[in-house]
Amino acid sequence: MGARFTKELSGTAKHQFDNVVASLGETAQLLKSMNGQFQITLSALNDLVKFAKDSTAEQIALGKTQVEDLTAVLRGLMVQPESTDKHYVNWRTARRLIANCQTH
Repeated sequence: MGARFTKELSGTAKHQFDNVVASLGETAQLLKSMNGQFQITLSALNDLVKFAKDSTAEQIALGKTQVEDLTAVLRGLMVQPESTDKHYVNWRTARRLIANCQTH
């Protein structure tokens, strides 16, 4: 009777350990899958941050160029025009630059 009890107890314990091993294997697969998804998400976020940095730098450069252009035109307008035609051309250029700045 003692031998039979030991055998049944060993079988039950082995069965429980097999269940634990199977569960750990499934958990490892789940974690591996989650890690893959995290890597994809990280890559997408890195791309998004790079795009934001690049577009911000482009917008700053564009704004700087527009300010420089507008400043040059305004300086030209402050100088006494040599002729009415030249004054009109400068004024028209200034209006175009101002309109351009407002659309961006």
